[in-house]
Amino acid sequence: MKKLKIFAFISIDGYCSRINGDIDWVPSTNGSPLGQYGLPTFLESIDTIVMNRMQSVLIQNNLAAWPISDKICYVLSYKGQSTMQQPPIKSICHMRPLIIDDSRGILERIRALQLMGGRGHIWAMGDHRLTAYLLQYDMIDEINIVRLPVLLGSGLTFFGDFGIETQWNIEDYNKYDNGVLHIKYGKVYSETEIA
Repeated sequence: MKKLKIFAFISIDGYCSRINGDIDWVPSTNGSPLGQYGLPTFLESIDTIVMNRMQSVLIQNNLAAWPISDKICYVLSYKGQSTMQQPPIKSICHMRPLIIDDSRGILERIRALQLMGGRGHIWAMGDHRLTAYLLQYDMIDEINIVRLPVLLGSGLTFFGDFGIETQWNIEDYNKYDNGVLHIKYGKVYSETEIA
């Protein structure tokens, strides 16, 4: 089964973006923050991305240089929302709506994606709401945090409140000369989950 993974840039004080969603404080290489800090290796491990609608708008408006055009991208869309239009040709990836309704909720939809074949795992790319929801139902297998040496003072938190305590191991880490720290955490599974 495909693992569900997270990769996020976070400030020292725990924010993933400014209040307005801006991520101008994240360093970039040729306009793309995906070219550094362990993200290229992470991208090699995934073949599917699941994101919420707000994240898809942010990406289409600001991050067209992100090199993930070879990934299958699903955008969570709730029944009754206006149909998502196809992104422009310059889109980072072919985005497909993943319709959520009363009979097939978000957990069931993502679990179905995890059971699909493919060469890689799934990146749950979203804000604090999606992250907290998936953590609440113990669905995340791996968390990659790139902590940047900046205090934003205010903004949107990445994890939010999800109401359960879980245990994680540090599987890998890298400290860069500019003060950036990338830590990869793996979920500690109970004996019943391993069996």
